[in-house]
Amino acid sequence: MIFSTFYPDREIERLMSRIPHFRPRGHGTFVLRKFEYTATDCDCRLCLHYRNRNGCIAERCPCMKERIAAGAVPIQAVLAEALAHIDSFAFQSRLRQYLSESEEHSMQFKNEKHKEIFTEAVRKMGKKDDTAIAALYLCTADGK
Repeated sequence: MIFSTFYPDREIERLMSRIPHFRPRGHGTFVLRKFEYTATDCDCRLCLHYRNRNGCIAERCPCMKERIAAGAVPIQAVLAEALAHIDSFAFQSRLRQYLSESEEHSMQFKNEKHKEIFTEAVRKMGKKDDTAIAALYLCTADGK
């Protein structure tokens, strides 16, 4: 119970009426930096659902977001995971075919001249930006 009407005195009374050495919930806890996963942290053998003989028994990977952020998962696995909920048999068949083709052939060029122009442009560009390289691939496919 507070008896004072003057604001600074009320604060002192509140302070004196509290339990000694008691910290209210949420005080004193803060996050300075988020943990960044590495590829070794995201190894499937460290997962709770991994069994020695059977491999991973989970229906879907519970750590996919962390594995993508760490760069420990290939693009084929990301596509398969993201598009697995689509129920169309024709779509799933074409997706499996595309994934197997993409594993066999990393990049298909229109002809040898296209390949030469593309590799020269990537060499001049210097940096490895996937979006720019994809745009460059499409631009060098046309003679104009």
